[in-house]
Amino acid sequence: MKLNDLRKNGTGQPNPTPEQPLTDLNPPDWLQALYGDAAAQGWIEYRLIRPGGKIEKHWARIDGPDTKNLEDVRRWVAQGWNVYYGVSLRREEGVSGDDGVYPTHLLWQDFDLKDAAGYMPEGQDVKQMTPEALKEAKARLYVELMRRCEALGILPVAVVNTGHGLQVLWKRTASNTQETEALNLMLCNLFKDLGADRKTRNPERIFRLPSSKNLKNPERPLLVEIWHLNPLQIVDDAILKALKPMSVAKRSTPSVRSDSVWTPPTEGNVIQAFNTRNPIGEVLERYGYRREDAKTYTRPGDDASGRDVKLLVNERGVLCSYHHSSNDPLDGGNGDGHLREPFDLYAEFEHGGDMKAAVKMAAGLGMSMLPDLSVGSRRVEAVPGVELEWKLRQDLPPKLPPVPTMPPEMLPEALRAWLVNASMLACLPLELFAVLAVAALSGLLGRSVKISPEQGWNVVPNLWAAIVGRPGSMKSMILDTALEPLQRLERLAAEDHQAQLLDVEIEREALQAEAATLKKQAVKSGRLDREALRDLKEREKVNVAVAKRYVTQNVTYEKLGELIQENPRGLAFTRDELGSWINDLTREERAEALGFFLTSWNGEGAYAFERIGRGTVRADNPCIAVIGGIQPGPLMSFMARSRAGSAGDSGLLQRFQLIVWPDSLGEWVRHGGQVFKADRERAFAVFEALDALHRHGSGGPPVLPFSDDAQPIWEEWRDALENRLRGGEMEHAPAFESHVSKYRSLAPSLALVFHLVELTVPGTDPTTLPPVSANALELALNWVEFLELHARKVYALELGTSNAPAYALAEKIKAKAVRDGDRLRDLRRKDWAILTDGLLDRAVEQLTELGWVQVEETETGGRTAEVLRLHPDLIGVEA
Repeated sequence: MKLNDLRKNGTGQPNPTPEQPLTDLNPPDWLQALYGDAAAQGWIEYRLIRPGGKIEKHWARIDGPDTKNLEDVRRWVAQGWNVYYGVSLRREEGVSGDDGVYPTHLLWQDFDLKDAAGYMPEGQDVKQMTPEALKEAKARLYVELMRRCEALGILPVAVVNTGHGLQVLWKRTASNTQETEALNLMLCNLFKDLGADRKTRNPERIFRLPSSKNLKNPERPLLVEIWHLNPLQIVDDAILKALKPMSVAKRSTPSVRSDSVWTPPTEGNVIQAFNTRNPIGEVLERYGYRREDAKTYTRPGDDASGRDVKLLVNERGVLCSYHHSSNDPLDGGNGDGHLREPFDLYAEFEHGGDMKAAVKMAAGLGMSMLPDLSVGSRRVEAVPGVELEWKLRQDLPPKLPPVPTMPPEMLPEALRAWLVNASMLACLPLELFAVLAVAALSGLLGRSVKISPEQGWNVVPNLWAAIVGRPGSMKSMILDTALEPLQRLERLAAEDHQAQLLDVEIEREALQAEAATLKKQAVKSGRLDREALRDLKEREKVNVAVAKRYVTQNVTYEKLGELIQENPRGLAFTRDELGSWINDLTREERAEALGFFLTSWNGEGAYAFERIGRGTVRADNPCIAVIGGIQPGPLMSFMARSRAGSAGDSGLLQRFQLIVWPDSLGEWVRHGGQVFKADRERAFAVFEALDALHRHGSGGPPVLPFSDDAQPIWEEWRDALENRLRGGEMEHAPAFESHVSKYRSLAPSLALVFHLVELTVPGTDPTTLPPVSANALELALNWVEFLELHARKVYALELGTSNAPAYALAEKIKAKAVRDGDRLRDLRRKDWAILTDGLLDRAVEQLTELGWVQVEETETGGRTAEVLRLHPDLIGVEA
């Protein structure tokens, strides 16, 4: 099927489909399909991303062929590379960014299959699914997407199967850069449950080029193919405006999924999302209306005359039901008829017409979820003597917000094969190994090299890492694997130290012999040679075997100070279980130890110990990388205590910038592989080369700036971060805000680590290292974005996105620790874990919305008491 054939016959020509995709369209033809009907001018940006993250760019004019560059692009496609194109035309060759694009008549959405509710098999990873299973899931997503677009009157010009999802493009009747982002965000909200990605709304967005390959899993490349293409399909702007897009300011924040935090939606957005997901015909049938044909229904009841409900479109462009029978409960009562949107029916039948209550419930259910209306709300028999109206009890929603898994492309190439192999053999998420290995590298580097993101500000790349997992999730094995290179260096250093001890002992005996000779000479001559004695004492002072250390585990903070004094570069401190260490460190009597570890995080400053036994021990610029694992229970307990203020202001948890908490370990699959020694040795060689960067001396470590092309990227990102921190976005969550504020040093630290990993070879002179590259910085910023999503899960209790309180109270109910009629005041006094400091009230509110409980006011001797009533299903009463 050729593009010209499609254009000749317009919408009447057979279209590409998932069963018959278009797989061989030339790059110029693809851009002509998108821009051929517009007076297009400007440059097309083509971008090749090679394995390892190296980027090449080529530019070609839309209104004039550039044969050489297009030949390069065709060659990339033919070779099966990751090839992208800029969806908006660029004003000048080599210039990207929002201000560097022409106004576009296109809109777009990027749908990630992994984020589409109900389309992925439970526990599956898109990168590990077979092509057949992926295509089946994407085809179901495609059908639902096209059904909704048709219902809304916004059929797209193209749908592209990108391998792990779909990209959808629409043509508008107008071009306006200022509106593009707002309309894209509106479309994202409409299709949020189908996996629409908020990060792809900006005009400078790049998308995968059809006929290229998706190489996220290099062992299973996927062809990027066109599933729908109708170049003549244009959406009227009036329809788009009727969908009421949300307003959006010019993008000034990093590309982070801000929708992972629940915020109270507006009434209009809830109703709009509900109407999109629930077609009017399905809603009518669920409430007993009988379908007669495509546009007419008959109301329920013996007196129904038939075909007394019609489907019409209202002024907002929503397909509605028109009720013109005076006996219809949805008629106005005098036979004048009413146009009813799907949400109107839900509000009338489920909430007695109370729109406020309906909006609140729909928002709590995800803004668009329709309950099983075949059962519906009903009055149930309450406990004798008590009359309560109960709605259908719903299942508990997920306890915590979901998080992504790390793709292999986010690892430096020199470490990738080692860590991917370890992850695959253990059948565990890659990020568990990755964050520990990167933290181990930072502990090895310590103060060997610094980075200067801006003038007058130097950063030591010291990182703390924690992996969160239940007991039995193999945290110790993961820790051992990631720290194996450090442990090997530690063993080699210990062997060298034993050889040094022998030399020291020999030298000590030689010095003793020289001292005896001096004394004899002094007796004979009656005069002591003071200069010879001074030289002898100086040699005794330096005749010490200092153990070179890389990592330590069980040690007091005073001893740790001595180790830092002997190893000024720094070292790693590891704990299998950080929970007990955090609990010990945050006790009031351990304030000095806590202060020492907090000081050691940034690798600057000084800390002095004054002890009778040890005397004065001064640790200048202590630098310690803390690395370990923690269970969800102790972590949540610490978070709850921090909310109360006992440890929340210390900033201890916020220093664990590399903290990841996978949703699950995934399905166990025996790969039958083996550890590839060459990959491991290559990674270990990186550790050995970085170890050699440390140079003793008083000159201080070398300081690397960003390169010329990296510096503006850094400044743009830093400006956006500062605006987020100062704009009040996180003021309701001060602990999380403190965590995000530490991304100021996280991004340059990661960039420096990645830069050195790729450049350093044995014998590298640290004084000759080049500035930190843009590639290293971009990889670091991708890490920051990924880590913030995991941090939002860690801080979900404070952010209000955690349903853990509801789960905790539900468990108490099931265990009969909470009984029907218990006073809320008495329950608050029990001080249960995860239900303290107002969290019990949040749990009651969550379970009330889900139909599990109700709060009832009762009179007790003249005073009003709040008691908790349980749904009859929970107390053995038939509902």
